[in-house]
Amino acid sequence: MECVFLNKLQNLVRDTLLERIEAPPLDLSPSPGIGQLLNILRQVLSVAAVTEDKQEDTSMIVSCVLEPLLQAINLSASRLTPLDMAVYRLNCLHNIHETLKQYQYVEDKLEKLQAHMTAQIETVSTEQANYLVTHLNLEDIQTILRGQGANIPLSQIQGMEAENLINFLSKLESMLVMPDSIAVPQIGYLKNPLHLNKIRRQSNEVISAVYKQLYDHVHDPTNEYDDPSSLMPRTPQLVYQILVNDEKPS
Repeated sequence: MECVFLNKLQNLVRDTLLERIEAPPLDLSPSPGIGQLLNILRQVLSVAAVTEDKQEDTSMIVSCVLEPLLQAINLSASRLTPLDMAVYRLNCLHNIHETLKQYQYVEDKLEKLQAHMTAQIETVSTEQANYLVTHLNLEDIQTILRGQGANIPLSQIQGMEAENLINFLSKLESMLVMPDSIAVPQIGYLKNPLHLNKIRRQSNEVISAVYKQLYDHVHDPTNEYDDPSSLMPRTPQLVYQILVNDEKPS
């Protein structure tokens, strides 16, 4: 592919980024300039598809567009909060990935995009898990469980009395009825339902793991809880099935 063509493409990409890549919209959807640049990429790739060296040409064209585009996305999102930034990047990366997967010879680019998306999913999942922990009043319980030794029954530690655990357990019961009811607002802006489902699963796994740890302690006779089966009747397996496997509670 001629250098003149690539230079013109680089200039077109640069001008489009300068003119059309704006601050992320309030709903964290990709800015219009990203869609315009992806349209340009489709048009140019349609030409590369009929060239003799289409594999090499496709790789050069995609690199010419992709690297500046990713840099522009990161720059435009740099003033957002970490959660907003991750959701915006994830939406943009999804659009780019959906465009590129229609073409041959871009497997390495798709792998790179997938790695970027995985990193953003981890960030959003962590933020969602932290939100759940706060909403369910789990912070102190988590702290105590992490530092729990064998010297004193758990039921005698301040904050771990049965009446205090009921606050968390009653909120958890409401969540089990509607597992998707507690969420940071930003995940409602995710454009890919698969990303949303994965984030919910990963964050709910955190709550399920804490529940199992607490359940094991409450049902341990050395911690001296009265009637643990009434205090925590749901098994960890059942809670996991509801929160993570999305089964209906019984």
